[in-house]
Amino acid sequence: MDRGDPRDTAPDGFSLIEVVVALMLLAIVATAALQLFVRAMASTDLAAQRQQAVGLAGAEIEKARALPAGSLVLGRTESEVDALWADPGAVDTSQSVKLYDEDATVATSDTLPISQTVTLNHVDYTIRTFVNRCYEVSDSSSCGTTVTSRPMIRVSVGVTWEPGGNQRCTTADGVCGYVAATLVDPSSDPTFNNS
Repeated sequence: MDRGDPRDTAPDGFSLIEVVVALMLLAIVATAALQLFVRAMASTDLAAQRQQAVGLAGAEIEKARALPAGSLVLGRTESEVDALWADPGAVDTSQSVKLYDEDATVATSDTLPISQTVTLNHVDYTIRTFVNRCYEVSDSSSCGTTVTSRPMIRVSVGVTWEPGGNQRCTTADGVCGYVAATLVDPSSDPTFNNS
């Protein structure tokens, strides 16, 4: 039994064109996967930054809740409050009335800082705290500018930051923001006669 030339039974292998096409397909898939990975990392970074902003705003709200209502505006001059209201950012002031310390001077320090900058993980967060008056609507849980029987203090905290790199938020200027707010009842707590 003659088998002929042994080279005829050897596997053919891949041609150069097949190798080039396979490498091109691999490059296309790898590029798409790399782009997906980069976008996922950027999205994760932005989510982590937003979580930092939520924590910073929550901490300022808790500071405000821990203070007596009457001390929330101490140290806030009218000019400082006017400047804050001139550029409120994402904080909605339409349902509030300006509130400031009439006895404050530039030398007095604020009980709650009006503006401060905190750097976390190489990102600068600007925290701006509004302390305003509003009036509780008697038949709902909303609070507005119409004078009713129950004045409240609205504390709003706006946190803004620039995400850096090629990351951008959906605002026109690309600056990210988060706002938290709470209402504080300035009326004194009821006292009970236990006798």
